[in-house]
Amino acid sequence: MTRQELEQIARLCVQEQGGSEAGVKGEASLMMNLARKHGREVYEYVRNSGWFSRAQYWMDNGNATSQQVDWVADILINGNATLPSYVDEHDCFSDIAWISTGAVRDRSAYIKDVTVIRNRYGSTYTFWGFLHEHSDPFGYTSKPSDTDGIFLEVGT
Repeated sequence: MTRQELEQIARLCVQEQGGSEAGVKGEASLMMNLARKHGREVYEYVRNSGWFSRAQYWMDNGNATSQQVDWVADILINGNATLPSYVDEHDCFSDIAWISTGAVRDRSAYIKDVTVIRNRYGSTYTFWGFLHEHSDPFGYTSKPSDTDGIFLEVGT
């Protein structure tokens, strides 16, 4: 992956989660997880899958610092993911239609591995966590057990 491609991905990470280290690294980790899940190369997947809102626009027009690009490189080049490999969902609160444990915008209502989230696009998944105090909720559609031999808990 070129430095320019890493910069474009970093711009989208900043747009999606803000400029904090936890946000940028978490979003890059999610991108890597999704690309692997779909058997695609990360850059091509992120730019062309339609999963990330207005990806091409933000990749071409957003802003990212050199440090934020380095954080993305640490995830995508060095493989230092900050999310477990099974985390494959996140939504902004405005896209969440319902949660099983309370009000959508009440962060305290989200319980790791318990809260079921349904978004307005028809996806249903289980809450994993927030990357930082202002982030979107992240979750997973299925979670491997520790007996699967691939269970990975990173950053928890």
